[in-house]
Amino acid sequence: MRAGEVLNASTEEEIVLESGDEYSDSGDEDNFAVNEEADATIEEVEEDEGQTAHNDQVAKSVQERAVQYMQSHHVYLDADEVEEALQIFPRVAGLARRVHDSSTLKEKFDKLVSETESLEGNRTALVRRVPTRWNSDLDCLLAHFYFKEVIEQLTAIPSLGLKHYSLSDSQWKLAEDVREILLVRANILLSGHN
Repeated sequence: MRAGEVLNASTEEEIVLESGDEYSDSGDEDNFAVNEEADATIEEVEEDEGQTAHNDQVAKSVQERAVQYMQSHHVYLDADEVEEALQIFPRVAGLARRVHDSSTLKEKFDKLVSETESLEGNRTALVRRVPTRWNSDLDCLLAHFYFKEVIEQLTAIPSLGLKHYSLSDSQWKLAEDVREILLVRANILLSGHN
C-alpha cells in the first residue's frame, strides 16, 4: 500500500486519500461534503475578512428571502427537505474541487469520460465554483449535469471515497429546478434587465 491510502478492513478495499484528508469508516456522510466545502470556501476568501462577513450576510439574506417567497406561495419545506437542499452545492462544488485537486481522481474521471459514448459536446472537466464569481454556481451545476453519468459512476466507486459527494434522486430533481432558476437569472443579468 502506498502512502496516502488506507485499507478498509471491513471490505478489504483501498481508500484513496489526499494530503490532509482523514479516513473515517463511519460518521455523518450527509454533512461531510457541506463541511469540507465550507472550509475550502473560507480558505479561498480568508485574506479578506470583510468580504467573508459580507458573503455570509448576503447568503443569509438570500436564504431568508427565498424561504419568505416560498411561504408566500404556500410552499413549505420540512427540516429534512431544507437540509437535503442545502447539501446540493457543497456536494457539486466539492466533487469538482476534489477531482481538480487530485491527480488520481482526475485520471479516473478522464478515463470514465473517454469511455462514456453518450456525452455530446467538447467539455472535458468539471467546473470549479469560485466564490467571487457571480455565475460560477451555474457553471459548476451545468457541468455537473453534463457529466451526470460519469459522476454517478465515479461516486459509486467505494475505493475513491466519494460517496458523500453523490446526489440522491431528490437532490438531482432539486438541482434541476435550481439550474432553471439560475439560467433565468443569468439571462436577465446578461441582458441588462434587473
